[in-house]
Amino acid sequence: MKHAPGLHRPVRSFVGLWNALRFRQLLVFIIIGLLLEPFTSSHAGLSIVFQFIFLNALLVALSSIEGHERWLVSLRAVLVGLWAIGAVLRVVCLTGLAPALDTTLLAVTVVVDAFLMGTCVAVLMKFVLRGHDVDAERIFAAVVAYFLMAFTFASIYDLLVIVRPASFFAAEAAGEATGYMTYDSLYFSFVTITTLGYGDIVPHLPLARALCIIEAVAGQFYIAVVIAWLVSSYVGSRRARS
Repeated sequence: MKHAPGLHRPVRSFVGLWNALRFRQLLVFIIIGLLLEPFTSSHAGLSIVFQFIFLNALLVALSSIEGHERWLVSLRAVLVGLWAIGAVLRVVCLTGLAPALDTTLLAVTVVVDAFLMGTCVAVLMKFVLRGHDVDAERIFAAVVAYFLMAFTFASIYDLLVIVRPASFFAAEAAGEATGYMTYDSLYFSFVTITTLGYGDIVPHLPLARALCIIEAVAGQFYIAVVIAWLVSSYVGSRRARS
């Protein structure tokens, strides 16, 4: 049975538009997600929305990998499958269907999230640094990778708090451990990667402090080296063409 050609045109148009704006639209969704994140504590359903923003990030990263070899197809399928597993586990944790396993399931979910976001960062960095011609698409990809780097460290902090609740102290907790940080971990990660250091949440245990050092140094080098190089190369190429 043949399908009418007209049915495929909207799909092709949408895919083409998504591919052309993939990094821009992902950046917009990430910013919207950050604005909505504080409300997840009172509206648990919003956490599901973030899973689809996460899927969007994963698909954008995978779309930047060129090639159709069998192993690449298999890799894409495995990563999307891991996302599906993480999404299901998060739903189970949110609904409390397995209260006896909540901590274990939460830890597994956080590990899956951290692994996939770290993979997205690595893939996007390969795309950003590939070749010599720098265009706006690569700059947007670099900015997205910076945001996802902060999300990756936030998931690592979450895992650290699940395993060692005393890893961080919060000023408002009068010296008590923060427990599972959720939004606090995301806030703390962005404060750390930008080296703002407000001091309302501080690392306490040595491993937490070591991770904060790594994130702060990586964040500063990223802005000073990668972003600066991309912007200067982009401006230089535009001047050369004009």
